[in-house]
Amino acid sequence: MKIVKRALILCFALISLNVVANDKEKEREKNSTASETESKVIIEPVNSQSVYRLLYQSKKAGSVKVSIYNESGVLLMEDYIANESRFVRPYNCSEMPFGTYTLRITEAQETITKQIYHGAQTLVEAQKSGVAKVSVVAKEAQKFELSVLGNNNGPVQLTIYNESDKIIFEDNIQETGSYRKQYDLSKLMIGRYSFDVQSAGKTQSFTF
Repeated sequence: MKIVKRALILCFALISLNVVANDKEKEREKNSTASETESKVIIEPVNSQSVYRLLYQSKKAGSVKVSIYNESGVLLMEDYIANESRFVRPYNCSEMPFGTYTLRITEAQETITKQIYHGAQTLVEAQKSGVAKVSVVAKEAQKFELSVLGNNNGPVQLTIYNESDKIIFEDNIQETGSYRKQYDLSKLMIGRYSFDVQSAGKTQSFTF
């Protein structure tokens, strides 16, 4: 009877050791896979304010797609790079209007999103110059976003007009610094809308 008990104890001990070993092996495989697929992406300006350099590095070679979108979410271009683990790609934005552009770098396992603040009034330069960059962009159907970047001391007065030039909404924003604010007009009649944004004694108009 004692021999049987000892055999059972030894059997359970071996099973426990096997389970622990399998768990450790799975953890090593998980960590190894994560380290192999982890990628590094850097966007930096090159001398000219109109050229931006994409630096990509991965531990595993593969195909990569770079997509560039404007502030309204419209796809402007796509770039395909095949079987590379690292590369440098320059993108010339000299013919693009000033604004914020989104880059989506898509590979087999993940999508990395980066932004380019293109133009003389980028966030950093706006802060240095003491002038805020104000813009309104369409995000979705009748949904809009106000963007105030840089050295904004407030207030910002926003007025929305319908296509009959009647005021349908006013917003006096006392917030300072950089911020973004959403305006949802999807419950209103589909049509043309104009946004007047007054900041630092200057009025800018955006029509959609």
